[in-house]
Amino acid sequence: MTSRWRVQIQPQAVDDLEAIHAWISRDSVTRASRMIERIFRTIEGLGILPHHFVYQHKSKRLNSAVRSLTVRPYTIYFRIDEIK
Repeated sequence: MTSRWRVQIQPQAVDDLEAIHAWISRDSVTRASRMIERIFRTIEGLGILPHHFVYQHKSKRLNSAVRSLTVRPYTIYFRIDEIK
């Protein structure tokens, strides 16, 4: 059985997604909505194998690893909080 991690989207990320949608909507609302759906599907998938993605660096402020994955042309940065 595959364990799942809880995925939590931070307020700044929501703001970024709204800005992405607004930018793409200038040309096509349909394409903007499709892009945001792709990003959300990808983010939801992080709940299955979050350690599988590229390790970027260790955040000194947060004391945790920052990882990334790409949903072209955007890069999603995330961290994994291990509950002890």
